[in-house]
Amino acid sequence: MPSRHGGHVVTLDVLASARRRGIGRALLSGIEERLRKTGARRIQLETAEDNAPALAFYEALGYEPVARLPGYYGPGKPAVRLKKRLL
Repeated sequence: MPSRHGGHVVTLDVLASARRRGIGRALLSGIEERLRKTGARRIQLETAEDNAPALAFYEALGYEPVARLPGYYGPGKPAVRLKKRLL
């Protein structure tokens, strides 16, 4: 969702059988580029705290964890909010 200052990715899903082929990276890169064109300066998203592959994926693309969100996905299911500055 773009705004003048930033965007928020609600979900980014790739079929398990299609993972590790660069599809998620391409999707996220496209989202970031579209946001840059709108003048957005940052992007944020959330993922489950126990989703180590997703956390590693986002961090490898320059996203930084900025908050832990207890109960985000329900009782006992915290999330991590990650942000990235768009240049």
